[in-house]
Amino acid sequence: MKNRRQEGRLSEEYKVTYVIVSEDKYPVDDKTYYALTEDISTSGMKLLTEKALNIGTLIKIELSLGGEKKNINLFGEVRWVKNLYDDELFKTGITFINNPPKNIISLMEHVFKKD
Repeated sequence: MKNRRQEGRLSEEYKVTYVIVSEDKYPVDDKTYYALTEDISTSGMKLLTEKALNIGTLIKIELSLGGEKKNINLFGEVRWVKNLYDDELFKTGITFINNPPKNIISLMEHVFKKD
């Protein structure tokens, strides 16, 4: 399948935590979930999750950039979900939305430094 994306994409595995948030960006409950990135770009990421998220769900992601000992907080919306193993593991496509410019700049620096 041809990659339709214009921007660079970094295929690396990082640990992330995420919480489900409302439209005003407040957590909807006190649960924190764990996931791994499969790839990252400046406009979104692909996550491997144990929880099936509904399309349109808003999440706040804390991305831990391993060797740099740096965390970036990003808000995103679930765009698609693919069931990988009998409702135990899911690939989840996230589009970043309404993030502070400094967080996107930090992400850009990381993605393009590795590209």
